[in-house]
Amino acid sequence: MKKIRKYFVVFALLLVTTVSTVAAYNYKFSFDMNTGLFHGSVDSSYAYKVTANDKPVLKIKHIESGARVNFYVVNSNGERRTNVITKKSAYSGAFSNHTTSKGYKYKLRAQTDSGNFYNRYNVTGGWNIDSY
Repeated sequence: MKKIRKYFVVFALLLVTTVSTVAAYNYKFSFDMNTGLFHGSVDSSYAYKVTANDKPVLKIKHIESGARVNFYVVNSNGERRTNVITKKSAYSGAFSNHTTSKGYKYKLRAQTDSGNFYNRYNVTGGWNIDSY
């Protein structure tokens, strides 16, 4: 009986440790965009950065026809402020590189990297300039 109890305690501690290390991001802004013709880019609406150190986060729900799409964050001047995340299907995670600052506005940009020049592809999901 003591052996079972000891295993139960160890299992419970492992479970608590594992659950506490899982990151859950707040995808505050949703997007439903159609990429531009000739691999043109499309932008989401603006979001203001509230925190100083949080990374921008991205959750892709669907990319039409499995086209390869580049996602990145730009400032109000259109300058890229994060690394590029290139995906063909659903994805959830944070941008690893960013040079964003508190109090400024940013938007998510999507641009096709594959597929026909004359097609527009629908992409849906959520994002947030702060990962809180």
